[in-house]
Amino acid sequence: MQQRSLAPIPLATAILTALTALGYLFRLFGGLNYFPASLIFLSLLGFGVYGFFAAVLFFRRRDIMLPIAAAALCLLNLASLPRSFSSVWSFLGCLLFLTASLGLLVWAGCSVLEPLFEYQPLTEKLWFLPGLAGALGAFLSIAASPYLGNLLGNLFSIAVYFLLSLSLVFPDGNPARTFSGPIPPAGESYEGPADFGPPRQEYPGVDDTAPVSQPWDGYCDMLKHVLLLIFTFGVWYLIWIYRTTGYLNQVEDEPPRTPTNQLLLCLFVPFYRIYWVYKSAQRLDRLANGQGVFSDLRIVCLVLAFFVAVLPPVLMQDKMNLLSGREEAPAGRPYVSPVSDEELAVRLRTYKSLLDDGLITQEDYDSKKKQILGL
Repeated sequence: MQQRSLAPIPLATAILTALTALGYLFRLFGGLNYFPASLIFLSLLGFGVYGFFAAVLFFRRRDIMLPIAAAALCLLNLASLPRSFSSVWSFLGCLLFLTASLGLLVWAGCSVLEPLFEYQPLTEKLWFLPGLAGALGAFLSIAASPYLGNLLGNLFSIAVYFLLSLSLVFPDGNPARTFSGPIPPAGESYEGPADFGPPRQEYPGVDDTAPVSQPWDGYCDMLKHVLLLIFTFGVWYLIWIYRTTGYLNQVEDEPPRTPTNQLLLCLFVPFYRIYWVYKSAQRLDRLANGQGVFSDLRIVCLVLAFFVAVLPPVLMQDKMNLLSGREEAPAGRPYVSPVSDEELAVRLRTYKSLLDDGLITQEDYDSKKKQILGL
């Protein structure tokens, strides 16, 4: 059985959910002396609910625990409803949050409860609805109490609800990786090419049929990468650290590093992120030079990590994009693709076989053909 790893978007969802739980805990400690009993109860309940949801996501529980976590979130929003009677905007906002959590409960049920499996195609088309309801509720709550703390808290909630909507419907966090062909019977698995993506899980309680995240080839669109670094307030940086740690484990003669451990160290150990940047840039230099691509990022990234922390991930990602083979090497420094012509031919024949068997559409085949040939 293959070892499953938490994909980037579910990982981000788990991190944000855990941070939301900590926010409830800090609010409780900050107002313990003057909060009314009802607000203390809600803070404790919020800490427990979001903490439980984060644990379910971190441990990749695709079973009954997922609907239970969503039901607990519904209970939290229902318990918050009486405190929203102070204004119409606040009440409508809380009502929309309750609607969003009910939507998450339905999505979770369709993902793990066998009688609801037939509705999965519908949830894949409408996955964003709970997130949209949560966003509308957040905007109404901001209109009811337009102070800075409420503004930041509700903007955070928008991200949490959208990511929860995405992660519940798509376990690997990527709608584009959903298998469009028929789902294999229980006990059988799809044996197609590694970069096509596994089928969705038919029986979520069985690990052998669970989707397995494929190794990241190091590529990320630079525009998306830069925008996420700037506008996610460090969340994307943490996701990128997790992914890059796993990617750089392919460097020879270097001990493998556990992505989760490195992520936690960067989160909680002061200045460890600077050390991580230095060691990762060093590994990236070795990987690039070993493939005939000049790289000397170690010292530059170390200096920039002290003064302009956002630049090292930009420089390193640019180099990884080049190593992925999806971008051209600079003039005078030819890049030799690590994928041989024979392997490309095998991939094309495999997808042609899938097309002939009716497992993928002509559009899917043409798209993968262009991707493989770099057209």
